[in-house]
Amino acid sequence: MIQTIVITGEQKEKILTLNENHFNDLKSKDISPASLTKTISAFSNAVGGELYIGIDETGNDGTVTREWRGFSNEEEANGHIQIFEKLFPVGDYYSYTFLAHPNSKGYVLQCSIKKTLHIRLVHP
Repeated sequence: MIQTIVITGEQKEKILTLNENHFNDLKSKDISPASLTKTISAFSNAVGGELYIGIDETGNDGTVTREWRGFSNEEEANGHIQIFEKLFPVGDYYSYTFLAHPNSKGYVLQCSIKKTLHIRLVHP
């Protein structure tokens, strides 16, 4: 069972303002699970990282706006979780948590990935 944590406004703002880099990535819930396996594999093979699924990003003229638009319930994320669990099982290297905020829409799925000792190659 994946734990659900209610976060504060400050924690939510921190997520929405994260710099996307080799350690952090934010994705819309509409992205295909197969596309995300490449990101998880890359984090596994590098230094690890945090992936947040349920954050929309729009941008014009170099300005980026992010919006919390998570899964309507935990079951809506089943397609993602089933593939992740098969390829990246919960354990020493992978953990998954649902994040909820009282004034925000839906649940964001946080995937915490540590560097693995084994090379992870994923071909969707």
